[in-house]
Amino acid sequence: MSLRNSSIVLLIAGSFLGGAIIGGGIDELRHRSAQATDRELFSAKLRCQRIGQKYSTDQSVDGAQIGLSTVTTSVLKVDYSPASHSCIAETETRTTNLNSVNYLILDLVTNELYGGELCDDRKDCDKRSGEINDKLNTLFARAVAGKAKPIGR
Repeated sequence: MSLRNSSIVLLIAGSFLGGAIIGGGIDELRHRSAQATDRELFSAKLRCQRIGQKYSTDQSVDGAQIGLSTVTTSVLKVDYSPASHSCIAETETRTTNLNSVNYLILDLVTNELYGGELCDDRKDCDKRSGEINDKLNTLFARAVAGKAKPIGR
């Protein structure tokens, strides 16, 4: 093999090796960036879970001891919305003397309301109808995705 052919082979090998190193570096940066994004999303979801627990506690009232209605608010599901950088929840509120259940989709941070449904106990609220369930699931998913706007905005 001549010196010229050896130089060409070394140049090709060097280019291939350099490309592999640069490509590997870019891939590693992309991988680390994705990991950081995953960690941030996980942290945001955990924060929303804590906010949901606090919301349930803050919105519930045990009035039985003083002769008033008992209001029980539960967060049925909560998720972080990257679109609004906030926590979207589906809540259920039951009041002992009203015999009804109020379901709301709302932003737990801003208290903006996306919508909801009132279920009359005579319609068997404990077994939420498919129609109400479908509406609330769709609205929740749209709110989390940023495809629904709060009422009045």
